[in-house]
Amino acid sequence: MRALSTLTVRPAGEADATRIGQIYVDAWLDTYPGLLPGALLRRLDPEATARRMRRIITGGGQRERVLVAEHEDEVVGMASHGRCGDRALGYEGEVYTLYVDPAAYGCGVGRSLLGAVREAETARGARSLLVWVLAANPARFFYEAQGARLIATREARMSGMPVPMAAYGWRDLGRRTRPRRPGA
Repeated sequence: MRALSTLTVRPAGEADATRIGQIYVDAWLDTYPGLLPGALLRRLDPEATARRMRRIITGGGQRERVLVAEHEDEVVGMASHGRCGDRALGYEGEVYTLYVDPAAYGCGVGRSLLGAVREAETARGARSLLVWVLAANPARFFYEAQGARLIATREARMSGMPVPMAAYGWRDLGRRTRPRRPGA
């Protein structure tokens, strides 16, 4: 697919919560079969996710901020970010979530959202940024292509099952990174 020429990224509003909930669930159902327990995926509820996102959005962005990517007045992706939850790693900002409508994969939505998160975290005063992903998630290569380096691994538990996680980080947000090929 080609890049969306009219893509804009903006802070999420309360009215975006329903669409964000749907994108979140659709992306999980598209990406995680075989990586996460089926019982967990079957329990995903776009309405419950929308309620949670609405609380975050209307909470004033003190801890977590939410951005949406819009194409022709339709939200096609979302990202949330804030202070790093694991300060021991030495990173200041964290991408908590970044999900794109599966119909918009490969169109530059994720890259635009990540760029906006980097700018927002830099404006907040963060000099570094990390993101945790499922270690088996092929999307981890997206972060490598955006200049991130593997910095840590850990095991999380989801529905009682151990799930290997990997953290990718950008040490210097002030430095512009060129997208690179995975493994380069």
